[in-house]
Amino acid sequence: DLDTASSRHRLFHLLPYLERQGIRGTVLRGGKTSFSTAIRGLVLAPRVDGVFLQKKLLPAWYLAVLRGLARTIVFDFDDALYAPRSLATQDQLQLARRLGAQLDRMFRAVGLGVAGNEVLAEYSRLRSRNVVVVPTTFLAEGIEPKRHAESRPTVIGWIGSEGTLLYLDMLIPVFESLAAAYGSRIVFRIVSNSPFAFAGLENWIENIPWSRDREAELLSSFDIGVMPLLDDDWSRGKCAFKAVQMMMCGLPVVASPVGANTEVVQDGVNGYLAADLSIWTLRLSELIESPARRQMLGAAGRASILSRYAVDTWAERLGGALYNVCGRNKT
Repeated sequence: DLDTASSRHRLFHLLPYLERQGIRGTVLRGGKTSFSTAIRGLVLAPRVDGVFLQKKLLPAWYLAVLRGLARTIVFDFDDALYAPRSLATQDQLQLARRLGAQLDRMFRAVGLGVAGNEVLAEYSRLRSRNVVVVPTTFLAEGIEPKRHAESRPTVIGWIGSEGTLLYLDMLIPVFESLAAAYGSRIVFRIVSNSPFAFAGLENWIENIPWSRDREAELLSSFDIGVMPLLDDDWSRGKCAFKAVQMMMCGLPVVASPVGANTEVVQDGVNGYLAADLSIWTLRLSELIESPARRQMLGAAGRASILSRYAVDTWAERLGGALYNVCGRNKT
């Protein structure tokens, strides 16, 4: 699904680069109940060198049949599906346990696991002997870096799905403090498939519906990007996707020092890490008041993403791993 970030950035963007290495594939798209897609997958499995599953956990019976038909199975994932989120309900805890069991079963069946970061790779290596790390990559084409100048209001932006809006709750005291200090000089722009609201901040919070076609445009409307996270097993497994996405656009980012955020953001060099609310307020205030600082950190952030998360580099690594697991020689 192109509207799913992990599918776009971990599969579809890499396909042309894999084809240049002689790796071609048939993409099967279907929802959770797409019976025809499931049957077609079983029909194709024995005819190809391998089956690539992009974060798709399969029922036990289907996985067993597929394992018997396919030469090898590759499983790619970029979330800690095995971990419950903070403040999880009883139903959510049961779901995490069920997904963890499915994930364990998946890793017993696959020939190659592809993990989005080292935290996920460590989990995977306890269950599979063949694991490679391939971070979420970004295409630079068509994404112009932000040119920072004095702006009114200064836009502090966040982008994400409905399921991750809860992370913004931790920044409410920060938003309240900044609103009191800067008044109409700032706005908090939330880009999501669901609105975010908090009593008393109605004049500062601006909700914009997410659109794949407008994503780059919406990101470029930010002056500062934020990526708050709770420090739990679920968040530690995240791949810093939002931070990488905003940094690619030349935005200075303030992020929680959790999981892959600490690998992507070098505090004070290409962004800021904020461990508590006072640091969040301090760093955001600095960026609100200094377009020059925003420009410097934004440029440094984009340069680091271009050098570390280039699609062609990681497609080469993934291609090599696919050749190895399929028992083919690269030509």
